[in-house]
Amino acid sequence: MKPAQLKIIQAVGDLAIPLLGYFFWNWDFYFILLFYILDLLVSSAFTFIKVHQVNKHRNTIHFSWKWLLLTILMVSVSFYLIFQAMPMIDPEFDFLRDTWNFLAYEEMGIAQGILLLPLLIYGGYMQYKMQFLMNGKFRAVSQEEVWKQHFTTLLLVLAITGIMLAVSTQVVFPHIVYILGLIFGATAYRFLVTR
Repeated sequence: MKPAQLKIIQAVGDLAIPLLGYFFWNWDFYFILLFYILDLLVSSAFTFIKVHQVNKHRNTIHFSWKWLLLTILMVSVSFYLIFQAMPMIDPEFDFLRDTWNFLAYEEMGIAQGILLLPLLIYGGYMQYKMQFLMNGKFRAVSQEEVWKQHFTTLLLVLAITGIMLAVSTQVVFPHIVYILGLIFGATAYRFLVTR
């Protein structure tokens, strides 16, 4: 399969799952947001695996606690901003209840929390394998380039969550605006930049 075809298939998949969730499985904004949060966590984990592969290829074993701590800090601040904005966007939002509802939600008799995380990990692994290992990209990039892409993504997430919090203090849009903005924004970013 050609890289351009793979990119289009991945973009369609990126759009399909949350849109199906919203229109057919009654996912709300927080459900879809949690889907993207889990995806961000999986993506962050595979960044460390990519850096390890680059270092292994160059025979330099170098694990930087600085990058791990910076990743944890940026993801934590983003989550904090999201959870500050959620009660303004949805006055009925309850973190524990809604998170449990997400994990316990069943579709076709299968608990979503049990199925979704393995699917995200498998998707992350397949992307890593096809776009980083099989094409030999790990031979051509430096660990600095891998970190740069990772932190560009995290900075964008941090900026968007900050803007979302600032805007939600002044005006609250209908949920469909947040949902479509999140889905199409994340897909466009992945399609144009990260893949």
